[in-house]
Amino acid sequence: MNMTAIQSAKLVIIQLTGLSRDALHIYAGMLIFLLAASFMRKRPKSIVPLLTVFFIAAGVEVLDARDDLHTLGHWRIAASVHDVINTAFWPTILFLISRFTNLFANKETDAP
Repeated sequence: MNMTAIQSAKLVIIQLTGLSRDALHIYAGMLIFLLAASFMRKRPKSIVPLLTVFFIAAGVEVLDARDDLHTLGHWRIAASVHDVINTAFWPTILFLISRFTNLFANKETDAP
């Protein structure tokens, strides 16, 4: 089986970090969420950082699907869904906590 450049790059990251693929998805999702919120100057309760996570996760899975079709002859849909869930789970939890509780509220700026 031929390995694409994308899959080779992923293997290098796995080897450098010593993390599993699932762990890398979790860390990537959190990093994307926090960077998107920071760079876009949005709070975690804004839908924008969360949508950024979903869009990037979906984009990566499109690349993986293309690789699957090229190397395996079929798309591993269940693996892609698993990866998107791993990537977006904790950013979604932080979004929901920020949106529907006062746990992360700033008492000075979030007052009614």
